[in-house]
Amino acid sequence: MPGVAGLDPEAVLPRSPAGLTLVDGVEWDLPLTRRDLAVTLDRVGSDHAFALLDVGHAAGEGAHAAIARADQLVVVTGPGAVGLAALSEALDRGREVNPAAARRAVHVVVCPSDDAYRAVHREVVQRLPQQPVAVVVVPPDPHLALGGVLDPARIASGTREAYVRVAAAVARGVR
Repeated sequence: MPGVAGLDPEAVLPRSPAGLTLVDGVEWDLPLTRRDLAVTLDRVGSDHAFALLDVGHAAGEGAHAAIARADQLVVVTGPGAVGLAALSEALDRGREVNPAAARRAVHVVVCPSDDAYRAVHREVVQRLPQQPVAVVVVPPDPHLALGGVLDPARIASGTREAYVRVAAAVARGVR
């Protein structure tokens, strides 16, 4: 029975140098079923305490199943009105599918500029009717701005600190 991306259940899943198992998603035009997701999560869950699923803007069956099975939601957006609208939409979807996980949501705001970085936390706190557990602001980072493969050795110390704050917020929110 296949898992995500048509994985053979006997296939060896690739691991990062840090020991993380990496499972690529399906092509954008292929459906991801609840069964595919369940099989993959069961496989990954047998070796790992945490599974991170990037559902993006997908509103399909697989994204619904991922949100329904989540212990916690982490919503990553950009700053400003567009980021707040995306956060509001994601939290609405989370509250509809998995209210407990949505109540413990962590909002991560990735800022592309210093001006956005200075303004974003105040903006988020003032405009949200229901606050997420935590708001973590990721400062501008030249390495992240390049796009491409993330090299942890090349990210700025402020970015590393923000990632640690995300991990701490997730750890506090999981019950």
